[in-house]
Amino acid sequence: MPTFSELGLSGDPVRVAEQIDVTVPFYSGMAYSLGALLTKHKVIDRIVSSLRRLPGPEVFEQEGAEVECVADAEKSPAHEGK
Repeated sequence: MPTFSELGLSGDPVRVAEQIDVTVPFYSGMAYSLGALLTKHKVIDRIVSSLRRLPGPEVFEQEGAEVECVADAEKSPAHEGK
């Protein structure tokens, strides 16, 4: 089979022709069958609809935006000084 460095007929043209005659129809048939199967079961529609249903970012209201202090209760906060 010819390579990119030697594009001439240095390879076996009969073997190349046989591979093209067998490989192209095989992969075309597989792709067509897989596409028909996915369409029959509406897999692509389910994937697209599940992506559209993803929740957006949650926006907190003013009441829900409370600050929580996790500092030790016995120590004074750093901003108050000693």
